[in-house]
Amino acid sequence: MPNRSFYDDLTASREGRCLLEQEMLVLAATELICELLEKKRLSRAELAKRIGKSKAFVSQILSGRRNMTLRTLAEVAWALDARIELQPARKSVGAAAAARRQVSLLGHGGASWAQRHAGAVPSAGHRKTRSTACFQPA
Repeated sequence: MPNRSFYDDLTASREGRCLLEQEMLVLAATELICELLEKKRLSRAELAKRIGKSKAFVSQILSGRRNMTLRTLAEVAWALDARIELQPARKSVGAAAAARRQVSLLGHGGASWAQRHAGAVPSAGHRKTRSTACFQPA
């Protein structure tokens, strides 16, 4: 039997596929914020000041360690002179292929993470963090 990939293990169950959808949405939101920060040449510290939160809070939401509510997402967008619009998208094979390419961003260790959690879906509190490529002006 060939070795299964982390993606295969994750998408083998309904719960895993749902977790993947959640993580893809979190990734899309955090990457969008990072792009806005880069475009405006703002630091995380400046964003924190604009929303009245600590730099640690901003780092936590951008890394996925803290659950970002829709209200927080709207507040961050507003602070960056932007507005977020959501649109439903159909689940498709093409989306699955794109997700497969992004799975490595979900956590450290890839397959070893899946092996350690054989069949279990981690809760949000156990989500593996990923680094984001946010621009940090000197």
